[in-house]
Amino acid sequence: LNVEDPFSKKTDSFKLKLNEYGSFSGSFQLKPDAPTGEWDFDTYVIDVVNQNDGSFKVEEYKRPSFEMSIQKPTTFLQMGDSFAVNLKVKSFAGAQLNNVMIDYEVTADFNSLEIDSITGKEKTVSQQYDIHDTTGYTDGNGNLMIKISADFLKAYKLSNGQSDNVRYYIHANAIDGTGESHYEESTITLSNRPGKIDVPLQKLYDKNEL
Repeated sequence: LNVEDPFSKKTDSFKLKLNEYGSFSGSFQLKPDAPTGEWDFDTYVIDVVNQNDGSFKVEEYKRPSFEMSIQKPTTFLQMGDSFAVNLKVKSFAGAQLNNVMIDYEVTADFNSLEIDSITGKEKTVSQQYDIHDTTGYTDGNGNLMIKISADFLKAYKLSNGQSDNVRYYIHANAIDGTGESHYEESTITLSNRPGKIDVPLQKLYDKNEL
């Protein structure tokens, strides 16, 4: 059994004997200066199943120096409303980080009504709309405000007779001056019927017990 580094260089080898169950076990310790990347336990003359081919990754752990959060709106919103989310970046020391580059995407999933070209009747069609795919920078307080407009919905016919919603997906990746990055994602769902009234009545009441 050979141990190969990410450059396909053999760093060590073992002679192993199968036990009565047809398996073997052992251990290997990486050197402190081992290169990062994908390593392999290569068996050469023995076939290896795809589900467990003996490869593993070696990475250098670096403690992150900052974090990013996606702050959702706290006001009452429903389907068709425009809103804004705030991306906030700060160091673990508590300092606000300004001028941090953030790549972000915002997409919306929803249903619309269209006329079927064959039957001539309305049918429900799943839609996806790309709202943002761009880059921004945090201000002096470590904030980047993203405005999400719902004006794109005006181009589609929506159902008013049944419950429906729009689901917004937010993906953001912050990159500081040293190249360190931090990724966050969030989902916001707005409904055309955001409130529900439930009247817990029984189907039958005895008049004499009221």
